[in-house]
Amino acid sequence: MKEYKITKGWFVFICIMSLLIFTLGLWLMVMPFFINAQYDSTYYFMGPISLCLMAFGIYFLKETIDSRLIITEYSIKSETTFRNREILLKDIKGYKTDEQFISIVPKNQGEKSIKISSYVGNYHELVIWIQENFIDLYAENELKEESEIMTNNQYGNNKEEREANFKQAKNVARIINYVGVGLIVWVLFKPIPYELSVIACIALPIIAILITIMYKGLIKIDRKKGSASPSVMLGLTLAICGLFMRALLDFNILDYSNIWLPSLLIAVVAVSLIIFQTQEYKFTKAIDYFSVASLLLVFFGYGFGSVVSLNGMFDKSIPTHYEATITDMRISTGKKTSYYLELSPWGTRVETEDVEVSENLYNILSKEEVIDINVKNGNLGIPWFNVFKK
Repeated sequence: MKEYKITKGWFVFICIMSLLIFTLGLWLMVMPFFINAQYDSTYYFMGPISLCLMAFGIYFLKETIDSRLIITEYSIKSETTFRNREILLKDIKGYKTDEQFISIVPKNQGEKSIKISSYVGNYHELVIWIQENFIDLYAENELKEESEIMTNNQYGNNKEEREANFKQAKNVARIINYVGVGLIVWVLFKPIPYELSVIACIALPIIAILITIMYKGLIKIDRKKGSASPSVMLGLTLAICGLFMRALLDFNILDYSNIWLPSLLIAVVAVSLIIFQTQEYKFTKAIDYFSVASLLLVFFGYGFGSVVSLNGMFDKSIPTHYEATITDMRISTGKKTSYYLELSPWGTRVETEDVEVSENLYNILSKEEVIDINVKNGNLGIPWFNVFKK
């Protein structure tokens, strides 16, 4: 019998975090008495929160202390505070590896897998033992899919033709993904010529969908681990991210009401094409519903970026001029640095509001300065504006 527990480093870290969470809960419990000598309604709000934090801190620590993996001559057993799970070695179907876990999958579909964290001590030794004794289910499924492709007449009249088409599909998917990487770098860091870079980002997702349909399953939109078919998700997503970010950075929208419906329609049409024309999603598992919901979100971002960009890029309407006073200025730092001006009411705006501007414009402006604002109607009837130094 051999026992595996969490590594010492992670154990110490979790102990510290558990103590901090417990202490925070305890502090929230006693804080109302120090702030106000009288027993008031604050305690009714803080009390449940503090109790939950203290309970979570205790549970987190106990779970870490109790959790262990035990391997015997006959079985693999996972023990935690409130749950024990055991699979006999003869009943193990195989294993699946993810970034943070390796899952031991039983033959009986009604039984749950045992997940082993990569933070377990001697994890690599454990992985080697699992690899030597059980089947890699992802690799097995990939070989099975490739074998099915090589025997499917839909992909060619003979094996040589099918192999050539499959190789071509991999190359095409690789090109789309590389182009997506290039596009996000181009459109975010040096979008020159501007219109061409944005149109390229709009075009790539459409091309990716059409190619996926044309290759009849040899290329997938969303590649699942253990699938033999190449995916275009990377290139598609990067192009959409670049388009979405460019739209947010370049166009200050005055009224968003005309954006949501066309953005949603674009997302629904794109995802409907993927669902009904590629047959990629069978909706036999919960993951399929989650994947489609994620696709809807991604393509909603695509719709938003496309609508906002096309509304403003070629807008030839005559601008309406306004003036506003800078009431405050601030810089927001994080994953990216953003520059904001707080402007006095202007046009249809009756309250002070923040506007994001470029670093160059921010550096030449000062508080209480009066600036120019040009409002344009937009090609798609979505008013937007630009801010200028007088």
